[in-house]
Amino acid sequence: MIETGDGVRLRFQSWSPLGGGAAVVCLVHGHGDHSDRFLDGVDELVRHGISVFTSDLRGHGLSEGARGDAPSFDALLSDVDLLLDTAQANLPGLSRFLLGHSLGGNLVLNYALRRQPLLRGLVAINPWLDLAFRPPFWRMLAVRLVAAFRPDVPLSSRRKSGLGSQDNGDSDPLVHRTITPRLFYGSRQAATWALTNAASLDTPLLVIHGSADHSTSAGASELFVQRARGDATFKLWNGLGHSIHGEEVERPVFEYVARWMRARTE
Repeated sequence: MIETGDGVRLRFQSWSPLGGGAAVVCLVHGHGDHSDRFLDGVDELVRHGISVFTSDLRGHGLSEGARGDAPSFDALLSDVDLLLDTAQANLPGLSRFLLGHSLGGNLVLNYALRRQPLLRGLVAINPWLDLAFRPPFWRMLAVRLVAAFRPDVPLSSRRKSGLGSQDNGDSDPLVHRTITPRLFYGSRQAATWALTNAASLDTPLLVIHGSADHSTSAGASELFVQRARGDATFKLWNGLGHSIHGEEVERPVFEYVARWMRARTE
């Protein structure tokens, strides 16, 4: 458990091959999720000689904070700062990568654009840059009304609000399906800002999106890559839904990611 600048204790984990490996990747999970759900992917990265540092986002998993809430999107970016600094302190000198899934993808793209860290590469899997559908007008109006008076009240984030996972996470007591209006609108505004400013990104970039993702937009992911400069790759993964959890999908996706990373460290 490591304390943030504003006093929230976050749960951190790390895994390394013998000797620390050729690089270190900081992994940022998505909304409602937690870091333990990426163990198959972590295993694949370590098998390819890459160390992994990750934390449960505030309000998620075993970290402190109200479920599905953050005081601001910028507070989450500062938590990514802490994750990168922790990896650097423990494994100095290694090439650093950032990897995010869903909301985590939104976070790592915004982090790279806004804070311009020194990274060897950036990976986003099914990033939340736009929803794959349009929520009913009445639902969005209701959320706006709630946001005006109680921005911190928890609301459902199941499939019909666009953020629910498509796997069996309901059996996991650490997975939740709530989001507050301020986190929802803060994340949505940040996603729009990232798309608008994608041309400012010159860090090597890999964006993977599932062809069967019904929560976040593959078209927005492809558009971001088209606008980015330099070494930018978009990979549409056939049959992949929004969630990547599960050995039958997670391992091949992370093997592809690991090979992409190793190609940029050799």
